[in-house]
Amino acid sequence: MTPSTRRVLLVAYHFPPMGGSGVQRPLGFARYLAQCGWQPIVLCAAHRRYPLMDASLCSAIPADVHVERVAGLEPGALAPRLAPVLKGFTGRAASSDVEDRLYWRLGRLTEWLGVPEPEMLWVNAARRAAIRLARERDIHAVVTSGPPFSVHLVGDWLKRRLGLSWVADFRDPLTRNFTYSPRSRRQDRFWRRLERDVVNGADFVVATCPENASDLSDRYPQRAGRFATVTNGFDPADFGTSERDVASPESEGRLTLTHVGAFYRQQSVQPILGAMQAIIEKRPEWRGCLQLEVIGSLSRQEWERLQPDQRRLLVFRGFAPHAEAVAAMRSAAALYLTAPDCEGGRLCIPGKTFEYLASNRPIFASVPAGTWLAGVLAKSTGVRVVHEREPGDLAHHLESFLNEWVIGPQWPIDRHAEIQGFRRDHLAGALADVLNEWTSRAQRGAFHCRDRALPRPIRTGAAAGA
Repeated sequence: MTPSTRRVLLVAYHFPPMGGSGVQRPLGFARYLAQCGWQPIVLCAAHRRYPLMDASLCSAIPADVHVERVAGLEPGALAPRLAPVLKGFTGRAASSDVEDRLYWRLGRLTEWLGVPEPEMLWVNAARRAAIRLARERDIHAVVTSGPPFSVHLVGDWLKRRLGLSWVADFRDPLTRNFTYSPRSRRQDRFWRRLERDVVNGADFVVATCPENASDLSDRYPQRAGRFATVTNGFDPADFGTSERDVASPESEGRLTLTHVGAFYRQQSVQPILGAMQAIIEKRPEWRGCLQLEVIGSLSRQEWERLQPDQRRLLVFRGFAPHAEAVAAMRSAAALYLTAPDCEGGRLCIPGKTFEYLASNRPIFASVPAGTWLAGVLAKSTGVRVVHEREPGDLAHHLESFLNEWVIGPQWPIDRHAEIQGFRRDHLAGALADVLNEWTSRAQRGAFHCRDRALPRPIRTGAAAGA
């Protein structure tokens, strides 16, 4: 670390060995911020109860990055601590079964008590650890990355207690997300208050797409000028020594679309499967060849909606470690990308978008019209962007795409020059620019920290809805 390097506390509940798309952004910041003049110190959860685990990602954490893993009172952290104690009372030979049952019951209890999200029970332990780290390691700024959105309570606490510059990173919209469905009016009031307090309290709010940043700016005009977009991205190290180094497709003889990610709620698998059914009715010779490969998850509701004919079109692989998911992208005959065509869906972009682009494979993308995401994809080589959602209309575009990019000659795709701005090291530089701006303003006294001498954390629970 050079003498000019400053230290930033990166608070991200999900961090390796946890896996999934949510860890890629904070992991990228942890890897590359030091190259931009900010040495990261990571504060994350300590338990291994997350359903998506990928220990291989730990090798990507730089050796000089300190990772503080903190256990709070959330079910995932509390169950392993209580299981050995209860083991003696149950008489079971192993504590793993006790831990499983205890974890399930603690989760149900958390819901019954009306806790907005289980990770909120991590916040108090995280605050204590954050204060200690800030003092021991001379922290200059804090970045909180959510979801879970309760992590922003840690940033608010540090700003109030120590006057640190605070950047709140919204990986997804909060109250405008297409998945937003509070279980009660009380919880709705809590989340709306939390969003308001985070936006008003943070020195800067970062979003992953311009639509989300603009939506926040429109709804909070008093904070104009304090919103920015730092997109998700890709790591060149995951794609060989050169972005031109492309693996050969492994799906010869099959018309396979590969989707990496989750299908749930309005992000449904039904439109693309309906389109495939329509194509097979028109071209029965494609029966048994046309398939959708899913590497990720389908919600229970999505599984229940599948018809027998649709199930035969689906090749479900389930969750795969990140390296395997990248290998599947790079060897796919073609990739399928979709985003919900609704108000909340326009404010989100799939986390795998830029890794799709870096894979140099053909992409069939069904995304909302007029969005920044649609514009980026439309300018990219080998991408067919469609906005129709009806199976018949979608089938027309899909058949044309397959004929041009999968059945026909494999046109060489080289997006190397097109995607350089989405490299994770470049995006870490964009976050560093935000940190530089606001810490320099603080040093010049351009703004005042709220209640610097009198800590007053955001109210939670019943008080939040009062």
